[in-house]
Amino acid sequence: MKKIFLSLFLVFAVSSVYGPCFSFRLNAETTDTLAGLAALKGADMTLYSLYNDNLAHDRDKAMEYAELFLSRVDSSSLSPLLAPLYEELASWYELSRYKFSKAIQFREKLLEIYRGQSDGYKEAVTEYNLAKLYLKLGRYDKTLALASKASRFFEERSDYMVQMMECYKLLGVVYATCRDYGKSDEYFQEYAKAARIIGDSVRLFIGMNNTAAFASSVGDTTKTIRLLEESIELSKRVRDTSWLVKLYINAAAAYTDSHRYDTAEEYLRKASPLVNTDELWGHWWLNYGSLYIAKADYQSAVKAFEKAASYYSKGEFYTILPGIYATLNELYAGMGDTVMAYRNLSSMYDVESNVDKDVMLLELFREKNEIELSKERESLEFDREKSRLFGTIALFAIIVAVLAVSLILGKRASAIKKKEIEVAKSREISEIKKNQQFRTDMILRGAIDKLQGLALEAKTSSERNRINTIIGELRNSKDEDSWKEVEQYVPEFNSTFFKNLIKDFPDLSINESRLCVFLNRNLSTKQISEITRQSPESINVARTRLRKKLGLTGNDMSIQEFLRKYNQ
Repeated sequence: MKKIFLSLFLVFAVSSVYGPCFSFRLNAETTDTLAGLAALKGADMTLYSLYNDNLAHDRDKAMEYAELFLSRVDSSSLSPLLAPLYEELASWYELSRYKFSKAIQFREKLLEIYRGQSDGYKEAVTEYNLAKLYLKLGRYDKTLALASKASRFFEERSDYMVQMMECYKLLGVVYATCRDYGKSDEYFQEYAKAARIIGDSVRLFIGMNNTAAFASSVGDTTKTIRLLEESIELSKRVRDTSWLVKLYINAAAAYTDSHRYDTAEEYLRKASPLVNTDELWGHWWLNYGSLYIAKADYQSAVKAFEKAASYYSKGEFYTILPGIYATLNELYAGMGDTVMAYRNLSSMYDVESNVDKDVMLLELFREKNEIELSKERESLEFDREKSRLFGTIALFAIIVAVLAVSLILGKRASAIKKKEIEVAKSREISEIKKNQQFRTDMILRGAIDKLQGLALEAKTSSERNRINTIIGELRNSKDEDSWKEVEQYVPEFNSTFFKNLIKDFPDLSINESRLCVFLNRNLSTKQISEITRQSPESINVARTRLRKKLGLTGNDMSIQEFLRKYNQ
């Protein structure tokens, strides 16, 4: 549960990346502009007139006509006269309809137009706006690629510092998401430094808020609260209510994490009058749900999460909705409402089907490597230019550099292959856990139902009491904490021990990997048998096979002693 809210807090805390949307509009309608549009193949100027007529009083209707007009125009047309319409539709779908995939379609078309014009600034701005949209859909690989490319353009020009800062903020979010906290902190610090240089008070407290989000993601609640309180005071001074409401909600989340529930609720009440969008309402209710769970008020928590889901369901919030439905599933299951628990579990899978997280993470890993290699290639190219001045010595340097890059590429390819294996194992482990829990729940529920029937048929009160006692014990056995105790022995694919072990033994099966974790924790055969529900004889046979696979046959060293070296 805590991981879900830390992730949401990080994304929402830097939600200003969704705010500034650099755009371009024609200054005025001219005869030449209208004539140019009319000359485009397939252009229906009646639709264009209807778009203009409705723009002032019915923007939704105007956007319908604009989209219809563009659908009639030859799709191969890259006329700059169409750019304002694509920009208008992209902004409308993003900010009013939360249909980020549709907004991406129009901004991709804008990017084609500006690339055709060789307009570097507009191209970089459009790449930044696309990066924001891909972030909302959880496409962190696309966000990283586009934001990195745009930032390189802005870094080369001192008068584009604000745009550069916004790119840094996006990159900070992406690197925090893929748990490269060093790189994330570097970008957030650069953002705050630039805000101080240009003396921008608003961006200064945004930078402080970003740092607070980073502190929250690494578990430093004290620092998070201190930075948020400072940001709130600064926001009040500059009277920026659009950011103040976000800071109030973020502060509520931080105080909930630190178990200061009254203060958390106070900040949510302060935020309520300032909430003015469906997205903000969704996050507001989400934090109230988190607060109710912390206070063990599960009935109120269910209502709050249902409210949050109703707001986020209005758009393509695919990175947030699965966590909400998963939480509702747990809450309803704990309350004994299996129908609603299953319904929310089904909703979670439906939303997750829109995004393959494992593939996205793998693509993000590849994109990170490609960016790093690209920088290395640029550095190599610079060395080659210099090398022309030094004759034979330079030629030798080039050969060495090329060999170094080839070695790096080989290592990157190997790392990607191992990451693919780890992702596959992680997915397999997840399926085993879900199936095991589902089967156990079904068996327990069936047993409870049958015992309840026997209780009704019992002839004496003493028999009924004994049966009801058994029913109570069975229900208690479904306590979530017992599952957590078992889950701690399931090897996560990103743990230090598991990664070190798989590096030397990539062919280990899931059951063999799990047995290694049990043995590494010095569990006895009896304890392993109780956790896995296998007989001690089966465990001993598995240990013998594992010794052979680890190359310990004929060796007096114990498996536990052998595995200990992989904890470093």
